[in-house]
Amino acid sequence: MEAKTCPVCGRQFFKSKYLSRNNWDTKKYCSRKCYIIAMPKIENKGRFSKGNIPSNRSVWLFRELTPELSYIIGVYLGDGCVNVGQVLYRNKKDYCWKYEFSLGAIDKDFVDYTAKCLKKILGKDVMVHFQKAKNKKSQDIWRCSVANKDLCEWLKKITRNKQKIPYIIWNANNELKKYFLMGIMDSEGYVEKDKRPNHNYVSVGFSMQGLLPDQIVRLFQQIGVRHGKRGVDNRTFNGKKRSSSLIRYRLNTMDFIRSGLRFNIARKQKRLDDYASINNLNDYTPINSLVS
Repeated sequence: MEAKTCPVCGRQFFKSKYLSRNNWDTKKYCSRKCYIIAMPKIENKGRFSKGNIPSNRSVWLFRELTPELSYIIGVYLGDGCVNVGQVLYRNKKDYCWKYEFSLGAIDKDFVDYTAKCLKKILGKDVMVHFQKAKNKKSQDIWRCSVANKDLCEWLKKITRNKQKIPYIIWNANNELKKYFLMGIMDSEGYVEKDKRPNHNYVSVGFSMQGLLPDQIVRLFQQIGVRHGKRGVDNRTFNGKKRSSSLIRYRLNTMDFIRSGLRFNIARKQKRLDDYASINNLNDYTPINSLVS
């Protein structure tokens, strides 16, 4: 029997370890992993059909962690969300499943920056649009969204539906961890000036719900940023009781600036720059911008 060469990994084999009854083209791949990598995108067709894309395809598509991907993971654990639902085809008879990653925020520069990172990851344009407030209690926001099943499934799987920081972040180098924390701070971080007269101090911190805040401060410690005591806020939001307590952590401002972390929101970054110039903090190098 003549040996075959796998077009993905280049390994020679005599018999494929993975054969599909529905697709006999898999004979030319040495294993199921190579077949998943080389398999083209299959559209969802048919009524209430989820398609026949393998569930672990996304693991292979996003197996290499990049700065843009680290930032998107941080945004997803903050203000980002994944929407999964059924939509009608144009014939208004058949349904399909739609997987969409979206972000809504009041700062346009934050949404624009996220859209550019998504474009670099997925290789397609991501539109940003303005959404007016529905009532007096809500605010006008900027929103970006992109439909990609592989990215949405991957984000939900590695974070267990926004319940933990994924292992690929814990095992990454300090630079990738900083991009991840930059996405967290753009979403949930704050920069507050001291309201007392003749005081130029600026406090930096973040507030979130659930188990994530305690994990995030451990990540800050790994890059050399100290933090204060754990604060719990049980106040209501818009007259409604929160589903869980809001946990607040204050970070050391000097450590935050010297670590090179920054905000992609102009109004927040300006307060940090003013504080750094007053205190002559010129011995730090902020991390580079991901996209221009």
